[in-house]
Amino acid sequence: MKVDSQVNFRNEVSTLLRVSLREIFLLMALVGVACAWLSPQSVRLPKRTDRKFDVAIFGQGFFQFLDSESGEIVYSRDGHLSLNPEGFICLGSTEDAWILQPAITLRADWTDFHVTRSGTCLVEFSERSQPITIGTIQLTRFINPEGLKEVLPGIYAATATSGTPAVGDPGDVGNGYIQQGWLSFQPQSVDTSYLEKLSVWLAIGLLIWFIIELRRVRSDLSQMRRQRSAVETGLLG
Repeated sequence: MKVDSQVNFRNEVSTLLRVSLREIFLLMALVGVACAWLSPQSVRLPKRTDRKFDVAIFGQGFFQFLDSESGEIVYSRDGHLSLNPEGFICLGSTEDAWILQPAITLRADWTDFHVTRSGTCLVEFSERSQPITIGTIQLTRFINPEGLKEVLPGIYAATATSGTPAVGDPGDVGNGYIQQGWLSFQPQSVDTSYLEKLSVWLAIGLLIWFIIELRRVRSDLSQMRRQRSAVETGLLG
């Protein structure tokens, strides 16, 4: 009987520790997911829109745009494109001044618009049976994209830290590919200091929870030892 009680005691301790470790790992995983979701560098998967002028980047790279007001080149992963009154493909609404580079224009009598995964733009016209190529949407890569300067939400300018822009076609070595009818999420800018404070508070909360859990486990083990001792005393008596 004494052997059986020792075996039962060890089994109960093992079960208690397994439950406690599982709870700890689960909390750590939840904290990690929360930090990753709030991180400004977190990856957001594109969503399908089926809109002809929506193009998403799957992989590395930025679209290149010309700011017609300043004459500067800017970069973005936002592929919510439109046609301005002059027929140029631009970023956002038709009133926006961000012109896609290299510039691509459509005649007013176009009937359909297609973009391949490699960026080739094809247009159909009512008088033609076959689509014609009007240009290629290219992607730009940086050695250190984290060094880009955000001039507007989702709009970036190159800096000395980001490195020299490397322009190429989608699907080239190092570049991602693009998909028509999809749109990338644009993560909102998050204050880094806020994230640091949040991480500290999460770490403190995890430490406090761990201490409380450890005290609970020790208390449960002490109670189980007392119960075991009482059982053994009763058996010996």
